Amino acid sequence: MHITIAHTKTVAQAMQVADRSIDHVFKGLPHTPIQIVEQRKKWAGQVMEFGLTAKLGFLKYPIHGKVEVTDSRFAIDVELGLLGKCLPEGQARQSIETRFRGLLS
Repeated sequence: MHITIAHTKTVAQAMQVADRSIDHVFKGLPHTPIQIVEQRKKWAGQVMEFGLTAKLGFLKYPIHGKVEVTDSRFAIDVELGLLGKCLPEGQARQSIETRFRGLLS
């Protein structure tokens, strides 16, 4: 899934938002008993690669993606894997985008 969000911050400020966003965006998806575990992230220039595991009962679903920060936008690519089959893409996209935008203010 690809999401683009515009911003008016400096690149350094936007990178801080992106770094914090992964901690908050996936922290328990609404209306689901999903728990996020094993979170990791790594920066290479203005691109952050991240991975985490969504745990639903005894089942674990890996999620990975990247956030590219430019001077005017975030380009977010997320691969939900098998978890994407359980959640409607529109609901997941809206949840991720809403939470990410909430950190911009």
